[in-house]
Amino acid sequence: MSTGSESERSHSRSDRGLGRKSKKDKKDKKGDKDEDKLDRLMAMCGGIQTNVGGLTTQIGTLQTSMGSLQSTLETFKGETNEKFKTLSGKYDTLEQKVDQQAEELKQLKQERQKDVEMGGTRVDFVENPYSAKGKGKDKTPYIHPSKRRAIVIRGFKRDSIQDVVEEATKEMTKEFGGIVSIKAPGKLCSYCKVIFEDSDAMWGLLKGMKGKKFKYDGQNLIHEIEKTEEERTISIRTSIAVNELRKYAIEKQLCTEETKKTFIDGDWNVGYAYVVKAGAAIRLVERNRKTQQWGITSEAANAIEGFNFDDLVEKLNEPK
Repeated sequence: MSTGSESERSHSRSDRGLGRKSKKDKKDKKGDKDEDKLDRLMAMCGGIQTNVGGLTTQIGTLQTSMGSLQSTLETFKGETNEKFKTLSGKYDTLEQKVDQQAEELKQLKQERQKDVEMGGTRVDFVENPYSAKGKGKDKTPYIHPSKRRAIVIRGFKRDSIQDVVEEATKEMTKEFGGIVSIKAPGKLCSYCKVIFEDSDAMWGLLKGMKGKKFKYDGQNLIHEIEKTEEERTISIRTSIAVNELRKYAIEKQLCTEETKKTFIDGDWNVGYAYVVKAGAAIRLVERNRKTQQWGITSEAANAIEGFNFDDLVEKLNEPK
């Protein structure tokens, strides 16, 4: 019984010894695995350090590039600012010129508008009833004399000095308002042009001078609304007809110097001359509106006997 028990104890000790050895072996294997893991981690850390070194180098290179780029940008910014200042100055100068030209254009339009407007509507633009028709000439806007805004003062001595005429005109018209310009046509002249703000200002002077005449150097001057070239031609030729008829009537004692204006008269706007007999007016010569030619009326020969109307009409129809 005792032998059996010892044998069992011996086996038991042997088994415990094997058990301890087995646990030791397991611990050793586990330690080996941990060392392997640690080695691998150390290797990974070494690789990471290498990568970090590479990245640090790259970052340094990038920082150098960024510094160079920033320096280039600063240089470009400085050059651009200078160019911008130069361009801004040129733009401001150009803008001022444009504004000035726009203002001048606006004033010019306003001046031209005053020539043709009354009450905000273009009632003054009508076809000139005395203009040439059917001769290839363009029809131009016609402003009725009552809506114009300029007068002409005539009667200064021939070849008067421009400055002298203008100063004399300024002095004569200083009591009237609305005058914007006084201008003689040349360095040597015999008349002066006065321009008003509008037709109302012009009529203010005409009404103020009704029955009166401007005087200069002891001579009476003639003032009248500015006429077109065609109107001036009609007026001049009407004067020729009236003056020659009056001269003949005085010579033949049909009238006197005092009565000539009521005996022979004319219409300087339309273009005709007439005589007054027994309270009735008889036309003698007149301008045809369609042909623009002067002609003798059928009553002329009997109204003024002995007068050479043919010579007069020939003179009136001479080219300009």
